[in-house]
Amino acid sequence: MEEAFSSPWLQRGWRLLNAVPPSISLIFKGITYEIRISEDSQGDERRARFDCGTPRPSKERLMQEDRYSLPQRVLHWGIAGLVALALAAGILFFVFGFSGLQDTFGGAVTNALYKYHKTAGVLVLGLMILRVVLRLRLGAPPKLESLTPQERILSTAVQHLLYLALIALPVFGWLATAAGGFPVEFFNWTLPGLIGKDKALSEILFTLHGLTALAVMLLLGLHIAGALRHWLIKRDGVMRRMSLFG
Repeated sequence: MEEAFSSPWLQRGWRLLNAVPPSISLIFKGITYEIRISEDSQGDERRARFDCGTPRPSKERLMQEDRYSLPQRVLHWGIAGLVALALAAGILFFVFGFSGLQDTFGGAVTNALYKYHKTAGVLVLGLMILRVVLRLRLGAPPKLESLTPQERILSTAVQHLLYLALIALPVFGWLATAAGGFPVEFFNWTLPGLIGKDKALSEILFTLHGLTALAVMLLLGLHIAGALRHWLIKRDGVMRRMSLFG
């Protein structure tokens, strides 16, 4: 029987199994094997474990045929939540202004809004860089055959522009904040400003920050409209590609 196992590890395991009392059981878990030995009447156990070369997960195993890998899907929805919160705070800044926020909500709430708006921006920047790295390493599932050529072009363009805008948006905000002489906050830490104080440059960068935020909202509108169309009208399984469930 020992000769039937090609792996030296399996042969050693078989010899071990035959050398100990019958109370030993061999439990198969994929291609990893575990020998469990009862030591006393109280049920305490001593475990001998050996692994016969478990391979690292490949791209194909991480990426299912019709959907993104789980890390990519978690990043997608995590970034979406952070962007929604940051945009909501940005709209408040635009509508009320700093003084208006202080008069309406008080100084403590206003300062917290600015701090966590900046924190969300830093998180979005870091997670977007990670998302790009995963996209380059793991790729994406193939486009569904139900997509028309126009849909393929539009979805790809919107996706790539969103990637670019979601990286540019926090970068402009970071630099604009530093150039304006304000702290770049990340929770309770202050990050390096990267550039010196320059009032004129700060105004330009804040303008670019605001315009990029408008571009993100437009692109998100197109993205969400397309997703709803596939989900509710075409019902062709496109939503499954990035869904956390099912």
